Amino acid sequence: MLVREFLLSGIFVLAVISLISVLFTDKKRIFAGLALILMAIFYFMSESYDMVESLPLIAFIMGVTLIALEVFIPSFGVIGISGIILTAYGVINILRAGYEELVLMVVAALTILISVIVYVRLGFRVNIFDQGILKTTNSRARGFNSKADYSKLLGKTGLSKSILRPSGRIEIDGSYYDGISNGDFIKANRPIEVISIKDGNIIVKEK
Repeated sequence: MLVREFLLSGIFVLAVISLISVLFTDKKRIFAGLALILMAIFYFMSESYDMVESLPLIAFIMGVTLIALEVFIPSFGVIGISGIILTAYGVINILRAGYEELVLMVVAALTILISVIVYVRLGFRVNIFDQGILKTTNSRARGFNSKADYSKLLGKTGLSKSILRPSGRIEIDGSYYDGISNGDFIKANRPIEVISIKDGNIIVKEK
């Protein structure tokens, strides 16, 4: 029984990490498929063996993920409100369910928090909406350079013209660019310094 509980917890944690990876990586289909498979396994195992109430936990995970997404990609509250509703539904039902569900809820919250911190610290950003028209149109085959060379900006200083959480607008030598914080949120109109150029992205820190 104890082995089965550890296995279920491991599947649950991997499902949460896969879901967060959908937000931060380019391998969205792979991680989305993996998250769905793991969630399905978690649901059927928990229902078959009557171990935990799975639906409130899944709702809680989706809710917290949407709230995290709202932090990085403001949507005028639509995503955030949906996340709050799902999170509240999950928490209320988990508190009614029992000890095992409460433990898994805490594990899920910590897994989401740690995963987001690791991705942000490594320089990743939420890019769930990046696969747009410009990505396919402005290609090298059509005469465009999809990733501009910003190496000349390395070491230069400027100002944050918007909040960087972690991405936002910056000004360097009178020109405006899209910059990404190296992990910490940076308020608007704060002095910044370019510390690296990664995959065409300008990585900055508060000076």
